[in-house]
Amino acid sequence: MFRALLPAFILAVPQPSASPTPPAPPPDPTTGGCTPGQGGVPDSIVGEVLCGTWAGDVTGAAWQLVRDRWPLLLGAVAALIVLRVGWSRWRRVVWRTHAAQGRWLAITPPVTATPAATVGLWRLLATALPAPRWWSLRPARLVWEVAADPGGLRAGLWLPPGVNPTAVLRLLQRGWPGVRAEQTRPPRVPTTGAVAALAVWPTQPEWLPLVDAAAPPPVRRGVDAGAPQDDRLRAVYDGLASAGRTGGGLLQVHISRAPAHRLRVLRQAMTNPDRARHRPEAPQPAPPAYSRRHCASGL
Repeated sequence: MFRALLPAFILAVPQPSASPTPPAPPPDPTTGGCTPGQGGVPDSIVGEVLCGTWAGDVTGAAWQLVRDRWPLLLGAVAALIVLRVGWSRWRRVVWRTHAAQGRWLAITPPVTATPAATVGLWRLLATALPAPRWWSLRPARLVWEVAADPGGLRAGLWLPPGVNPTAVLRLLQRGWPGVRAEQTRPPRVPTTGAVAALAVWPTQPEWLPLVDAAAPPPVRRGVDAGAPQDDRLRAVYDGLASAGRTGGGLLQVHISRAPAHRLRVLRQAMTNPDRARHRPEAPQPAPPAYSRRHCASGL
């Protein structure tokens, strides 16, 4: 009887059930159930961006974009290179044409000229130039040029197209009493052999001429503060004369007007200086009528 009940007892024991399947994870609230290629979402990089999954694999997405659109990207890079090279060559041709139309005034400076008179002359000459606009490709500028050769120093002024030489002559006579100037052919500068060029930019801020109480230069014992040694360009002229004895030298001082928007800021500073001084977003004012750049090259 025991043997007969044992199989029945074993059969009556319930078999263990299989492990329950884990519940499905809830949808990601950040994506909102968005899947690229489903529900009207495009199956592309745009769909990845819309669903927010593109940032998870930026490198893979970028590589996929390059692999799929490499002809378009290659054409865009080639077009940019062609535009850059074409712009440089076109600008060079325009500048050469602009320089070929310039006029040369041979100038004999007066016997005595103080540095203050020279600065005043730059400002007077700048008034003959039109104020450049923000879209100006070729800002008008006057170029004061001093060439040195074994025959001596020759000074002159390059006038851009559109500037009246008669008006410039009057400004020269006003700023430098006793100056002699005439319109002649420009001197020829030798371009053979080794050429070394150096561009020198002003170290003082451009608003320095606006300061009335500027710091006076240090006075050395036995030297007058108004002596000719205060002219900082005198050493440059001496160097040109030395270079002219052995080969040649050239000095150019570029004179141009400040842009119109900087002049407007200057007028506002003149009417209400406290407001212009304490306004952090206001740009620095420019000189009244000019900005200078020096360029010296030895031939």
